[in-house]
Amino acid sequence: MEQWDYSSLSDIFLKLNFFEGKVEMTEDGYIKAGEDTRTSVPGVYVAGDCRVKDVRQVVTAVSDGAVAAIRAEKYIAEKFE
Repeated sequence: MEQWDYSSLSDIFLKLNFFEGKVEMTEDGYIKAGEDTRTSVPGVYVAGDCRVKDVRQVVTAVSDGAVAAIRAEKYIAEKFE
């Protein structure tokens, strides 16, 4: 797997093209996901300003992260029960 340099936030956002063709995205490059943070790929969740949403603020991104983490944990637990 390709190693990424996360020494700056811009490196992270530039790597979003990694998801093109793997998850459903908008023409503007945002990842489509519901309020539950689920993407078009089972087990893949997205949080923060890279997903389609009305409000782009740090507080909503943090909330997305919490939801995505909980959903991912539940998904993994169900797969390995």
